[in-house]
Amino acid sequence: MRTSRTAKQLLAASLVAAMFVLVGPAGHTGASTVNAPTEYYLAMGASLVTGTGSTGGADYVNDLLAYAQPLIPGLQVKNLGCGGETTTTMLHGGLCKDYTTGSQLGDAEAFLKAHAGHVAFVTIDIGADDVLGCATGGVINQPCFDSGLSRVEANLPQIVSGLRAASSTVPIVGMTYYDPYLEFWLNGTGGEQQARMSVPLLEQLNSVLTSDYINDGVTVASAFKQFGTSDFHGSATWDGQEVPPNVATICNWTWMCTPGGPTIHANNTGYAQLADAFEKVLVVPPTVSGTPPGGTIGLPYSFAFTVGGVPAVHVHHSGKLPNGLDLSKAGTLSGVPTRAGTFPFTIEATNRKGGTVTASESVTVASA
Repeated sequence: MRTSRTAKQLLAASLVAAMFVLVGPAGHTGASTVNAPTEYYLAMGASLVTGTGSTGGADYVNDLLAYAQPLIPGLQVKNLGCGGETTTTMLHGGLCKDYTTGSQLGDAEAFLKAHAGHVAFVTIDIGADDVLGCATGGVINQPCFDSGLSRVEANLPQIVSGLRAASSTVPIVGMTYYDPYLEFWLNGTGGEQQARMSVPLLEQLNSVLTSDYINDGVTVASAFKQFGTSDFHGSATWDGQEVPPNVATICNWTWMCTPGGPTIHANNTGYAQLADAFEKVLVVPPTVSGTPPGGTIGLPYSFAFTVGGVPAVHVHHSGKLPNGLDLSKAGTLSGVPTRAGTFPFTIEATNRKGGTVTASESVTVASA
C-alpha cells in the first residue's frame, strides 16, 4: 500500500514541476519558474514524533510530509518532538534542553506567530508518557494511572489553548493512542486478564484527549481505531501462538513482542499506519494564487496557478477564458489564443471538506 502511494506521490511531484514551465508571449520557452512560498508542517509531541523505533526515516511525520508535499507546494517540516515529553514538560519544559523559549509549547507558539499564514497544519501527540510508567512487570498500577490521567486533564487544555492563541485558524490534528500493553496476553492466563484490563484504561485516556481536542476545534486522528485496539474477537497468530487480532497487530506493528524488548514504539509498518490515521482526517483549506501573463494570438501559452490544499484541490473557473485556452483541474491555463482582447474570469479552488476559495484574474491577448 505504501509503495503504491509513494509512486503516485513521485508522479504528482513530477507533474507539479512540469507545470511551472512558462511559454512567453514572444514564443520563447523560458526556464521561468513560479517559486511557491515556503509552507510548514509543524509536528509536536514525544518519542513517536521523533521516530523512535523507525529505520530509514520511515516514521509517521516523514510519511505524512511525503503525502502532503505534492498537495501543498513548498511544504517543509518543523519537528519540535522531544522523546519522553509529558503534558507537564510540554507546558513548562525541563526535559529537552534545546527549546529557545524553554518549552516545546513556547517554541511552537513562537513558530506559529513568526510564520503566520504559512503554517499549513500542525500535528500533536502527547499524553502517553504521563501514564507510561504505570504498567511494569505485566501489572497495571491503577493509582499511578489515575494520577497521570489527572495531569493530562489539567494540562492538555492549556496546551491547545496556547496553540489557538498563537494561531486561531491553522488546522491542528491530535492523535489518540494504541495499546502496547496488549502484549501482556503472551504471558499466560494472568497476562490475558491484564491485557483485557488495559484497553478500558486506554479508552479513558483517549476519551480525555478526544474531548479536549474537539472542544478547541482540533481534529482527531485515531490510532486506537487504526490498530483495532479493542478487537479481541476472532484469532490470529504471533510467533506460532494463537492470539486475538488486536494482540497480533500490536506485535506486528510495534516492538513490544520482539525479543530484547519490550518497547512501546511502532516499527516502520506501525508508523505507516499512524500516518494513514492522520491522512484520513487531515483537511487543509484550498489556496490558489498567481498572476497569469499576457499572451499573443497564434503562440502557445501555458501558465500554472499555484494551488494547495489537502485533500487534493480541483480548480474550475467562471467567466470567459481567452478563446483557444482551457483551464485544467490542476490549475494550468494553456492552449493557443485565437482572439485579441482582455478576458476577465474567476478561479475557484475546491477540496473535500476544505471549502472553496476564489481569485479574480484576467489575461490580455495581443495581436500577432
